[in-house]
Amino acid sequence: MTITIDNRLTGQDGNQVSDTTLAASAETGTVTAVNPGSRAVYSSTHTVFDLNTVRFYSGYHRGDSVWLHASLPAAPWSARWYTRLPPMQDAGFGTDEVRIICRFGMATGDVSLVARESSGGSVQMRLVTTDLAAGFTAPTASGGALTLAQMVRVEMVCDGTDLTVRGFAGHDDPATPTEWAFPGSAPGTGQMELGGFRYRLRPTLRLGDQGQAVTDLQNELLDLGYDLGQWGADGDYGQVTADAVTDLQTDYGLSPIDGQAGPETRAAMDLALARIPDPLWVSHLAVADDGAWIGPATAPETTVSPRLVLGTPI
Repeated sequence: MTITIDNRLTGQDGNQVSDTTLAASAETGTVTAVNPGSRAVYSSTHTVFDLNTVRFYSGYHRGDSVWLHASLPAAPWSARWYTRLPPMQDAGFGTDEVRIICRFGMATGDVSLVARESSGGSVQMRLVTTDLAAGFTAPTASGGALTLAQMVRVEMVCDGTDLTVRGFAGHDDPATPTEWAFPGSAPGTGQMELGGFRYRLRPTLRLGDQGQAVTDLQNELLDLGYDLGQWGADGDYGQVTADAVTDLQTDYGLSPIDGQAGPETRAAMDLALARIPDPLWVSHLAVADDGAWIGPATAPETTVSPRLVLGTPI
């Protein structure tokens, strides 16, 4: 196995993540920051080997969020990192609350790995395409339940056709790990990005729709200061509502600007309404070039300063 990227993703507590800080924590290879800023900082709240980790807050949309970019070798390849996911059902939306923790294809996002909390409180991994409203690619799952609110080690292997994901409690390495297999779902790209974009599983609302879901959307638009004309929140997704959604998409830099209220547009609205989701933390990213499981990270070497006796080191 050749490790092409090995980065502990650690830095000074409170400092923002940047290409310079990422280079300083690299053992091998290059990791860069996409959209660096205040949403990704080093934090001592949760550590790995007593090293600070990267704390991610979600952006308004995928293009506005911070991502840590790494190049992948040609298949077969493998990857490993650590993440601490928040108890997502605490947000009040049940299993509809999800996080994109890794995506392939950068801006095109041809496939993304998402994490959510099951009804029983354990981690579930799923794949989603660029259309977040299209639903998940369900895996073949095996192994025991993996609880949230702990540092989870995520590992992936890809042979060019299939993608398999495993989850471990920290540095544990049980004989039967928690596994999610996605046959025929290998990402068609030579790059990956770690992040923490948050959205909710919801259908797309569009011109002609009617009902309570439309009324809820319209009330949120009104709360954000968008004009719905004389009819207001009438439960009818007419042209005035579509125009208001278009204005919101323009204001927050969403793409496409289509006047349709899909999960990503609604996620931007949630954040604009100060519904700020809990952050997640990431650490110790590694990539290898032969498709073998990488395994847990190793502790950094420590240097012991020599003691002085009468000015002479011993």
